Amino acid sequence: MYFRMLCRARARDWLEAESHVVDGEVFKLFEPKETGKTKAPAYVIVGPESVEAIDQYMEDRRNNGLPMSPSSPLFLNRQNTRFHPDGFGHVFQRLGKFLDKKRISAHSLRKFHTTMLEYAGVSQNWIKKLQGKVVGGSLGRAPPRRAP
Repeated sequence: MYFRMLCRARARDWLEAESHVVDGEVFKLFEPKETGKTKAPAYVIVGPESVEAIDQYMEDRRNNGLPMSPSSPLFLNRQNTRFHPDGFGHVFQRLGKFLDKKRISAHSLRKFHTTMLEYAGVSQNWIKKLQGKVVGGSLGRAPPRRAP
């Protein structure tokens, strides 16, 4: 989900994302986006290392004269057009070869994310919300109202 959302993101989305400082580190929070499969809202949070890297990436784009209007895609591919979601998968394949590991994928990040959140004691309902999965019970969506 994160990769698809980031591939569709515009520079404006990054600039308008809420910045939160926690223990001196900056996190970016995007407005919840509806997932394609379940239509559940996904809460996208970008951590400090990524915030720093993306800010540097945007600065490099500006310095190199690449498109940087608010409506420009946030990420560009080698042809300076919108980065396709499959492109992230290819990046992970190349990373796996570089690290001499054959089974690294974008899904590996989701598994790692889940493990780290569980290890930190985050509840399963919040993990599901962060990953755009359907949450039942009192944290889920309210059922649609029926006319009397």
